[in-house]
Amino acid sequence: MRIINDRTYRNPILKSLVQELGCGIHAGGFDAAQVEFNRLKGTERQNYYISADELIALSDELVGEAQTPDAVSVLNLGKELFPASFEVCAALGNVLLRLKNVEAATVNYTQAARLYGTTDEEHEALLNDVGYQFIMTNRLDDAAWALKLNTDLFPLSCNTYDSYASALEMNDQLDLAIQSEEKAVALATAQKHELLPTLIENLEKLKAKRGK
Repeated sequence: MRIINDRTYRNPILKSLVQELGCGIHAGGFDAAQVEFNRLKGTERQNYYISADELIALSDELVGEAQTPDAVSVLNLGKELFPASFEVCAALGNVLLRLKNVEAATVNYTQAARLYGTTDEEHEALLNDVGYQFIMTNRLDDAAWALKLNTDLFPLSCNTYDSYASALEMNDQLDLAIQSEEKAVALATAQKHELLPTLIENLEKLKAKRGK
């Protein structure tokens, strides 16, 4: 059906090289698995396909099994194979943040944001989404960190400061939340941004909440 509709397709006869990598990691660790992975990629490449999505899924599986260092290795391999993939960079940033390697996480999230879309609005949207995913999984400190990074990367965006204020509010840091929302309002006012009425309303709600 994909061929008929002029869409890209994968040869169903090919086997997953990432699946082979995962089996090798579980059997003998990442280093030995990578040796076999590279051998198959070099000598039997015609029989296998490599998927960035499967590499990310494998890293998630390894994190769930408390094999986080192996998950990092898998995603570093993914970056070598798919250097233009924002998904791999973001996934690696997520795992590194779990390991409290903030510096390396920052590098990877920054790369992911730059690779995501073609405009500043699209670039900033990625970390915004990451922050809210952390909120939904109750990783509030990580959410605040990711959304603060977004304000550093895009200091002229009123939306990034508004999102950061939301995370601070959830962390019961109302004074800092108000400061961030005030920055959002100031930027929106200077830019005559369409979000200005909403941001003013958000700021008023924060101030009212602090006054209780």
